[in-house]
Amino acid sequence: MNWQDILKDWRPDATFTEEGSMMVSDEYNAKMNQHYLIRGEERLGRLSNSNIEKIVKCIRDSKVTGKFWLYLNSKLTDFSYIEGRVSSIGVIIFESVRAKDDRNKNRYQGYPSYAKFIDCWGTGIKKGHRQGNMMNPFDEGRPEPADHEEVYEEFKVNYIDPILSFTRKRNNVLEQNGGVETKQTLKFKEKIENKVKEMKRNYARYKRDHKEYFSQEVEDKLSGAIQEVKEEISKMLFI
Repeated sequence: MNWQDILKDWRPDATFTEEGSMMVSDEYNAKMNQHYLIRGEERLGRLSNSNIEKIVKCIRDSKVTGKFWLYLNSKLTDFSYIEGRVSSIGVIIFESVRAKDDRNKNRYQGYPSYAKFIDCWGTGIKKGHRQGNMMNPFDEGRPEPADHEEVYEEFKVNYIDPILSFTRKRNNVLEQNGGVETKQTLKFKEKIENKVKEMKRNYARYKRDHKEYFSQEVEDKLSGAIQEVKEEISKMLFI
């Protein structure tokens, strides 16, 4: 094991510049959202360096799309990890840093069931690291959210993800048809409108129903996700 692998490489390097609330690297075609940056400093600031290049390369080499997670180093007793996703157009978006902190009684967080594991260090899933009990909120018989991460993921899967999916599908069809509306794009448009209305209508109720676990962390992450929705559908004037 290389001693450098013990360092937790999560910070942006010199290729990243500040754009709004994000750090963006054109060279890596990657973004780090505000939640990722805040939680990284909070959880790992003292133990980190500023070399993210090898992690970006590992993600690219994996050819993964959608949600992913990966360990921050090769130390077998350290379960700290990064969570993120690769967008449909190939942008790496770093979303969160998971490690011991006071929110979790100074325990490591279980790894996500909804994301693909990228083995950057050749460790496999480390012995003793258990999967979190987060479930797809569309599954019948799912348990109530048990912590702030599950509260966020449930709302995201129910509202954020479908809106983004419908929007990207609609834009793809529009592009294929030279920007001309079709029955299919109008149907996607209707689905997006209805889902946005449902999200707005249910947000306050969801926050109230899960107030025990609706932490500032959930608020920050959902605000970032909703902002992404607004950016994705900004071309659609009905919003």
